[in-house]
Amino acid sequence: NGMHPTWSPDGLQLAFMTWRNGRTEIFVSNANGSGQELLVQMPTGDAVDPRWSPKGDQIAFVHVTGGGEASSQQRKIFVVDVKSKRLSRVSR
Repeated sequence: NGMHPTWSPDGLQLAFMTWRNGRTEIFVSNANGSGQELLVQMPTGDAVDPRWSPKGDQIAFVHVTGGGEASSQQRKIFVVDVKSKRLSRVSR
């Protein structure tokens, strides 16, 4: 049940979010859907709207926490290194 797919700059991979493991996560796969790999699993909240960096070495996404109403949600931007899976928060 992947959503919000986005192509890597070279067109060889996709990044997408899914709820397959009971929470939203970010996966990457080959362009044909094979080789799916879990890239990001946040302990709480949702990881949504993945976007590749121009070099294709990082993926930025929005981490949403809080209640169901938009006014009570908190949004932070994170970046994950595709190879090392190292996660960095880039917004307050």
